[in-house]
Amino acid sequence: MNLNKELHEAFGHKWNEPDGSIGSVIAYGIDHTMGNPDYVADPRLVIREMMKREDWPTFCKKIGYTMGAIYASSQKPDPAPTRFLVYIDLIMDTTGKLATLARDWLREQEGEG
Repeated sequence: MNLNKELHEAFGHKWNEPDGSIGSVIAYGIDHTMGNPDYVADPRLVIREMMKREDWPTFCKKIGYTMGAIYASSQKPDPAPTRFLVYIDLIMDTTGKLATLARDWLREQEGEG
């Protein structure tokens, strides 16, 4: 199955199937003819969708890490909420690493439910 389609549907969205029209333009991670996102080419789209989920912090711990920031000058705890950090190589990758991790994570969560 198409990784983009599988992930899009796992996020609860409808995948638009081609209707035979000509002139599809893909830019900025979106197939503008069909309106389908390209999670493989633009991992930021994966992050946006995963951040909507309640289990985002747990997923983030699997693919990156969390931290409570500390003010550098005072060493006092930062009043801001916990920060969720994703490794830059996952954000910059355009081969589907983050999309695959998200898909596998969603499958695991579905199996537990």
